[in-house]
Amino acid sequence: MDAAEVTHTATRTADDLSPSPLVGDLVSALLDEEAITLELSGTLDLFEHSSFHHGPVYYRTEEGAPVYRFDRETLDEGTVTGPKYEISRIHALPDDVSATDEGEVLPFTDLPEYERWRVHEAFTFSDGRLIFFTNPVVISYLEPDWEENSRLLGGVEQRFLEFNDRYVELKERETVSEPVQRIRVSGERFAEDEDSFAERILDEYAVDATAMSEDAQQLLDDVRENGGSLTASDEDSGFEEQQEILEEFESKRDETETPPGERPGAYILYEDEYYRLSWSSHVAP
Repeated sequence: MDAAEVTHTATRTADDLSPSPLVGDLVSALLDEEAITLELSGTLDLFEHSSFHHGPVYYRTEEGAPVYRFDRETLDEGTVTGPKYEISRIHALPDDVSATDEGEVLPFTDLPEYERWRVHEAFTFSDGRLIFFTNPVVISYLEPDWEENSRLLGGVEQRFLEFNDRYVELKERETVSEPVQRIRVSGERFAEDEDSFAERILDEYAVDATAMSEDAQQLLDDVRENGGSLTASDEDSGFEEQQEILEEFESKRDETETPPGERPGAYILYEDEYYRLSWSSHVAP
């Protein structure tokens, strides 16, 4: 693997961001190396098709730019009890309601930042815009000050919430309990360019093949001699032994932190060269 390949595999870019303005604002704050505290009842998906629960995420704004490391730390978790709102996307406000009617329309920006993130969990986006949905969200917090200053906890008189010139209807339902987590999300400048990033990542995550069994090293030789890939069937001789070798790779990989990029896989140092070994299994129909 060269530096460009390592960086492409292990990092995320703006094209991978979840299509939400709040996510974009959060990432901008992380690039300024701010630490943000949130309380969420669900997951925090900064990037599409990529979980933020299995270790750090590496991000670069563009090719050749510095790489940042984003971390997620759980500070507290517990159960909160509060009103459940049903939040429904609508085409437009009713004819008898004006967008400037403060008694009927609550601007999203009037909510405290932590409350915006709680409501955000009920939003669904496509291409950065709200799409049609009806989702519930429970309003209550582990942090006492957030409970005290919540705009929604005690109920609101407005029927509608305005978000980026789109509107959702708020309907308060029963009081329910729900588990939440308080998390801290932080960012730090990790590497100045592709070369220094690849060097740090491979130094941290690569498994030294010389510390593995001769069978494992032989499998690496077989993969290299076969053009970089190898397919085996459970009908083939030695299939069970190959499965055991993959388990050895998994065990060695799991001795480090979870490698960035696609799983399952591992960075391998073998005969002074770095490789990324990945594997998958398929069941024939």
